[in-house]
Amino acid sequence: QGAVAGDACALRVWPAAFLVKSVSQSTPHPCAVNTITVTITANVPLPQIVPYVNAASVNPSIVVSRLVGAQVGTVGTSALVPNPLTVDNIGPDVAGVNADGSRVINLTSSQVYDPVAQVWQNAANLFRGSAIGNTFGQGLFVFASQTGEATLQLFLGNDTSQLYSRSGLLPQSVIGNCDDGARTFRFSFRVYNPSTPQTPAQAVSVGALGIPIPSSAMFQASGDMQPMYVRAGTLTASVWQSSSSPCQTNLITVTLSANIEVWPRCGAGITITGLVLSRWVPSNVTAFTSVSPAFQVAPVANTNVTGTVVVSLNTSMLWAQSQPLSFTFAVSNAPAGVAQVSVPVAVVSGVGLSPSNLSLGSAVGNQPGVVDQAAWNKAEIWQATPFPSVANVITVTLQSNVDFKASCGVVITISNLVGACFNGSTVPLGGADSGQFSAAAAGMGISGTALWNATTASLMLFPRTDLTKARNYVFTIALQNPNSPQASPVVSIATSGIVIAAQPMTRIAGVASVTSLYGATDVESQPLQIRGLSKAWSLVA
Repeated sequence: QGAVAGDACALRVWPAAFLVKSVSQSTPHPCAVNTITVTITANVPLPQIVPYVNAASVNPSIVVSRLVGAQVGTVGTSALVPNPLTVDNIGPDVAGVNADGSRVINLTSSQVYDPVAQVWQNAANLFRGSAIGNTFGQGLFVFASQTGEATLQLFLGNDTSQLYSRSGLLPQSVIGNCDDGARTFRFSFRVYNPSTPQTPAQAVSVGALGIPIPSSAMFQASGDMQPMYVRAGTLTASVWQSSSSPCQTNLITVTLSANIEVWPRCGAGITITGLVLSRWVPSNVTAFTSVSPAFQVAPVANTNVTGTVVVSLNTSMLWAQSQPLSFTFAVSNAPAGVAQVSVPVAVVSGVGLSPSNLSLGSAVGNQPGVVDQAAWNKAEIWQATPFPSVANVITVTLQSNVDFKASCGVVITISNLVGACFNGSTVPLGGADSGQFSAAAAGMGISGTALWNATTASLMLFPRTDLTKARNYVFTIALQNPNSPQASPVVSIATSGIVIAAQPMTRIAGVASVTSLYGATDVESQPLQIRGLSKAWSLVA
């Protein structure tokens, strides 16, 4: 079948060619184990050996070339997810390494198509990895470092009758229906994709030696199945924090996902830059509080680079495409307010992922590094009596906009209590919340006391426990009024440890219990407003 006029002429030889030649791949992901599948039909028989009487015999072979970036390792079969830390960079299916550095690799399949049953049939003995070897189901892999391209040479085995047949193999009825006897066969082999995204400029080619078939481009599958196409990935990243209160333990959570698979063979690592870690203590992160999924992230590396966190991915697990990866680490916020000044950037090294700005979310308080400026929602003060030289009770109400952590060394100072008289420097406090404070740092003082500084006319309070934002803390101060009349001084309040600059307190006027006193005015409930005589003294006979 397929003969034409003149074929019977002496020494007429058909030009050998591949009637069918196509190629595809299984995955476009960087560093992935990639199965390359080649399908070929020849127009002439391809025997295992061509013997000559007066010349050396020829061992025909098929050569698949221009496998750009395809890589294999040393002897062995790789695990499903190759580990880059393995002593030998094995596989994927390397049976042996030759002295010249070429590799004999095992094919994952070799088959012929049965047009009668319309099925692919296994044909394990189609190919060999050398001209003289007797091990079948193999090929010879050669990587040229100068060009970055690999070739696979397959020497014909002893099932050559299946590569092309004109007798016996097909029923006569099929041959009678104009089947020319040519057989379609296919084989598959595995390689490692390169780590760098690529779209090869030239198609994978196929040719033959021994029975010469010039190398020519194969028909390639498109898209992700284009052979040796490695997809460039994009990264979606977000970051948020658990607390924006000053001097608080703050959990920073980073969530990443990629639109490609990240294979451990790439040795990928995650670097987050632009975090305002200089405003946190410690400025270097050395451990995670949580990771999801738990297997995926190895301990964080301490780079001693302020504002940078480096993460090593688990070297034995695949980071699946679109799988969210989250990790959380703890820092301590700065004591003073901080506005977000930069957008962090996430980089996954070792694979073809473009850097990504981390989404910060819409709530400013959840943006990493933002620390609320502490302030007093309420800082009120008033007195019980305006009369000179009598015992007086000052009432203070405080409410902050942030939580106060006592361990941050918070000191609340109420200043300019001009004219106040105390018996000693340790002043007892009263009221429902007096036990929250003491006259010494770190809870060392007596509960329900404050420290008086007569020189500066100021009262210092050290919180013994954490103070909760938006909650009123009310306490009283017992003192002796001065003996001379005076207007209420401008009392101020300031905070250190968690920084709140000095500001005037609200001096409450018109407190009913004070204005009900004989002759009282509204201002006489303001602290240390001391009443004088309304008329000059005179003797009455």
